[in-house]
Amino acid sequence: KRVSAIALALMIAALSMGFIPESDAVTQARLLKEETLSKTKQVNAELKKDLEEVLKEIEKDQSADEEAKKQLKKSLLILPLLFAFWANIHGSFALGFGLLGLLFTSSFIEFLSKRPMTPLATKSLLPSLAGLVVLCGLATLLNPNAWVIHQNILSYTQNEYFMQLMNEWRGLDFSGFEGRCILVCLAVLLLSSVTLGFKRLGWSLFEPLSILAFTYLSWDAVRVLPFLAIVFSAPLARSLSEMARLAVSGAQGIRGRLGAMIGRLEARESRSGLGRGEVLVVILLLLSSGFLFKSIPFYRGEFGPRASRFPYAAVEQLRLHASEKSPLVIAAHPNWGGFITFFGQGKLKPLIDDRNRMLGSEFYKQYFGTLKSSEDWQSYLRDLEADYLLLSVKEP
Repeated sequence: KRVSAIALALMIAALSMGFIPESDAVTQARLLKEETLSKTKQVNAELKKDLEEVLKEIEKDQSADEEAKKQLKKSLLILPLLFAFWANIHGSFALGFGLLGLLFTSSFIEFLSKRPMTPLATKSLLPSLAGLVVLCGLATLLNPNAWVIHQNILSYTQNEYFMQLMNEWRGLDFSGFEGRCILVCLAVLLLSSVTLGFKRLGWSLFEPLSILAFTYLSWDAVRVLPFLAIVFSAPLARSLSEMARLAVSGAQGIRGRLGAMIGRLEARESRSGLGRGEVLVVILLLLSSGFLFKSIPFYRGEFGPRASRFPYAAVEQLRLHASEKSPLVIAAHPNWGGFITFFGQGKLKPLIDDRNRMLGSEFYKQYFGTLKSSEDWQSYLRDLEADYLLLSVKEP
């Protein structure tokens, strides 16, 4: 038995080392086994690579979710305070609240479609986002007029008299410079979204919805243009950046050098906040120079309201006859109201200004109608306790 076992072992060793020729069937079986093992290793390596990529994506999504939760918690504290302050200084808080509503709407649509493009479109964060919208809405009630200011804003935008009276509520002229700039920006945004796609641009559904909404509002009222520019800024900057990157990657010669430079700049920007302090210092210097020296750097034009359109001399003369304890009430055109308030330095008070949403259209109609008619306008102004009537030299 021992001899047989030793002989069998020697035969197997000799067969595996090639000293004894093997049959074709054994050869094919061995080759098939080796090929199968090789393919299995290759498949396992690919699966391992894919699994690592999936795990990286999961970790990335988890970190994005955690970052979104942190930002949302900060927003729960900061944004309601911001809206409370905003509602007390300007009626444009309604546009900001509408933008916040668009953010929730776009996130909710992404959640329903089960194709979230933002961490906010998740089951865990949507209720917090909805709560943020409610808190910001309640915060806007923290003003001296409470809910009345919301009612006035709604009625103001539906008032045809004010829409025709104020030039800033008229439609955008696309043949002018501003209109052409808007068309160019829209063309760039449309081209980049079609050629590059939302994912590469880092867009969610919120960006196109906000762009469309504010473009529609600007179409009917040029007053919305500054807010449209703010909405345009981030998507337009990302679009131009990605289109420039695409152009660089398709160029020859300097392609590698420019690509490496852009990569280094982006890496530096992502890992540090360098540059923010310097920008803040420059902004403070520009603002301080304007207030202290009444001049704007690199600008040689007139500073402040134009003397050809506003009554500097008249306001200065009236201020000499008034005091803060007994200010003079000045009846003038609404366009001069803010000017009189600011340059009157607490000694002059305008009877009427362009804050017309609180005064109402009936008061404006009666005011202009009385001053332009042959009625006893002196008695009318006396009843309103006006001390002086300030008219432009161009008034009939």
